[in-house]
Amino acid sequence: MHKVLELRPPNALAKLGDDSKVCLLNGKDVVRVLRDDPVIIMAVNARIKHVVPGIMRAAEDLDAAICFELALTEGGLDGGYTGQDPATYWRMIVDAAEGTGFTRPFFIHRDHTTVKDNSTERIEYARRLLRVSLDEGYTSFSIDASFNELPENIRITADLARPINDAGLGLEVEVGEIA
Repeated sequence: MHKVLELRPPNALAKLGDDSKVCLLNGKDVVRVLRDDPVIIMAVNARIKHVVPGIMRAAEDLDAAICFELALTEGGLDGGYTGQDPATYWRMIVDAAEGTGFTRPFFIHRDHTTVKDNSTERIEYARRLLRVSLDEGYTSFSIDASFNELPENIRITADLARPINDAGLGLEVEVGEIA
């Protein structure tokens, strides 16, 4: 297990501390390692803390890796409809992992960072949300600018993805419809 803990990305380790045994990994690494295995990584939008310990116990029993995620509407900078901003969500998941002694690999995913148009306001909000989530220890990200025409989607996505790519973390993007 010690070797697995060495794989924790710097942004997560900075929040966890060197003495932590929490196995919060880079989403990119988890997917890469399991790519050829016949497995499913369950993505859980855990909107309330009461479900997280049970999900972790099930993952322990099944020897499963897991993804905890919140979409923009569920938990943006303002907390979304769950009241959980990135720091609150990260802390909820990590507290549960520490409290239950959870040993399985997992990642925390910033899901559906949506940019519905190419306005500076929407792009800058997404940039702030991604930056805060990165700083708070999230280890996987999703950017969805697919509401825009393909050239704009590509431009916006490439721009917003830069710090995530620079950190070497997991990244998922939405292409949208290609005719």
